[in-house]
Amino acid sequence: MGTGQIVAVLQIGGEFTTDADGLMSYSGGEAHAMLVKSDWTFSAFKHEISSTLNNLKVDQFLFKYFLPKNNRTLISISNDKDLHRMVEFHAESETTYIYVIKKVDNSAQSVVADSATPTNAIAVVPTTPDGSKRQKVCAEWKDVITGVGQVFESPKDFRDALHKMYW
Repeated sequence: MGTGQIVAVLQIGGEFTTDADGLMSYSGGEAHAMLVKSDWTFSAFKHEISSTLNNLKVDQFLFKYFLPKNNRTLISISNDKDLHRMVEFHAESETTYIYVIKKVDNSAQSVVADSATPTNAIAVVPTTPDGSKRQKVCAEWKDVITGVGQVFESPKDFRDALHKMYW
């Protein structure tokens, strides 16, 4: 738009899936449109989301988006700088998708998922180029990752478990 504001599509209640190439997609849930202005504070941004989504209790949610032409990594919006960067990065975009994700115990929920299984997670167990799962490196860490549906406290805990279990 280039006018100091962007059109945002708020996505809530759907699920992410990750394909074999690491590209993420989102399906289901509801979508609502709103304008995001470049001079807003993060507090004003959360207030607008709350009013757009029928007085949603925004402190129970995380806000994430993809960079233009990058559907591999979700970027967090958690302060004024993050919000201003998002508006700047998407200034030339027709629309920007903002994912409103429920917090679990004051953190985002990370779940081990097969790439074909939709979840609210954003990670998959590593695979080799031929699609087979990588082999465990050390037997003493055999119970670090137990399977589909396992919940981790944070993305860092999930990455640490992967490093221990897989090469």
